[in-house]
Amino acid sequence: MVRKLKAEAWVDYISFSYDIYTYIISNSPKAKVAYLNGDVAPEKLKADGFFGSDYHFSVFKNNKWIETSKILDLTKKDYPIRTIGATMLAVRDGEIMKNNRQAKYTSARMATRKKFDWKYGRLEVRAMLPKGRGIWPATWMLPTDWKYGNWPKSGEIDVMEQVGYNPDSVHGTVHTFAFNHTKGTQVGEALTVEDPYTAYHVYAIEWYETHIDFFIDEKRYFTFQNSKKGFEDWSFDQNFHLLLNVAVGGNWGGKNGVDDSIFPAAMKVDYVRMFQKE
Repeated sequence: MVRKLKAEAWVDYISFSYDIYTYIISNSPKAKVAYLNGDVAPEKLKADGFFGSDYHFSVFKNNKWIETSKILDLTKKDYPIRTIGATMLAVRDGEIMKNNRQAKYTSARMATRKKFDWKYGRLEVRAMLPKGRGIWPATWMLPTDWKYGNWPKSGEIDVMEQVGYNPDSVHGTVHTFAFNHTKGTQVGEALTVEDPYTAYHVYAIEWYETHIDFFIDEKRYFTFQNSKKGFEDWSFDQNFHLLLNVAVGGNWGGKNGVDDSIFPAAMKVDYVRMFQKE
């Protein structure tokens, strides 16, 4: 029996740029903003209106950041997030600016780590993708506790990736210690989607103990099997969390440069749904 989990909507803002997000806080006081770095003391985050910091646990475990942040109520009690509805933007040339400092590009990333983590089930993301050379939207999953060690040992599941210089081709990929792009051994497939920039499509996986199936609009186009040879081949027996982002440039998205005329560019997410068997 398959049951549909109850849904709750939420938006988090996460960035490496402290100035950009103090700007967001000052202009949108109700925004929930987490700083994606470990170099700011919790007292300053609290004073500047942040609700916390999202970074690898190893950065915080050797100091009193966690204890202090709990006293200041910066950490949130975990709760089951079920549905995301958002528009993730990428803008250029200082359209977001603070204290006379500006970044050539800024973009959005959302993560469910420690909010909603799971193992096995069906994940659906209904989205409309941004268009243009240099844009790299993605829906992907990372391990929450890195059971087998740092990337790529503990794995990565790329539910959907699309690079703007290769229009209409949408990719689904997995990465493990044995199969990853640094070795040139990554495994995945791509499917042609006629109108990813003007229409919503459902990008999905069904994740089982034995295999992972990849779908676009219910069409299965790739299956990754559990070889049962150990974590080097299959590290997908642990909790993972979801990430949604629009990157600009990068080693894949920026392979052929970035077309500045495409901005602002947005990935529109209608919903995210997760199903599990009882």
